[in-house]
Amino acid sequence: MNAIKSLNRNKSPDTYGVTAENLIHGGEILASYLQTLLNSSFEFCFIPDVIKFGILTPVFKNKGNKNDAKNYRGITITPTLSKIIETVLKFRINPKIICIQNPLQRGFTKNASPLYCSLIMEEFQRENKDLKKETIFVMLDAKSAFDVVKHSSLIRKLFHMGLTPQEILMIDDLYKNARSSVKLNGEQSKCI
Repeated sequence: MNAIKSLNRNKSPDTYGVTAENLIHGGEILASYLQTLLNSSFEFCFIPDVIKFGILTPVFKNKGNKNDAKNYRGITITPTLSKIIETVLKFRINPKIICIQNPLQRGFTKNASPLYCSLIMEEFQRENKDLKKETIFVMLDAKSAFDVVKHSSLIRKLFHMGLTPQEILMIDDLYKNARSSVKLNGEQSKCI
């Protein structure tokens, strides 16, 4: 399975102690069991809650006061099996999204760099300067945008992009009943 082969190696084990290497080196028998499990999950558009659990660890950004929570970012370790489901969904959905994506979209796009966008902006500014036209750029700092995504709006957008009902239900189910606990100084909190 391509989804298993594409997992990032040398990462921390998940809540259940499973690493990408366990699945990558698990052989054909494990892959066939996983495929049966995933096929059932996609057939019924259902992701078991047991694989929607993450452990969040605050990591210091190496700047500022260690006592200030703003100087930490959260790293969440999710179950390896959920990463496989996400990867399968990505393989199915990306070709549809790339076809209708704005050609100027550069961030989070394969084989594209935000630097290309800055080049386009620079050329636009130079051309306007030559034509003696005023140029105004409005910039958006979206560094925290993913923290405040309104999932219902995202799901609606996916529907309008032409995703199948099955794909939309699977994405929606990934986030329903998702839980996390916080791990700090060797102690782990209750689920939130």
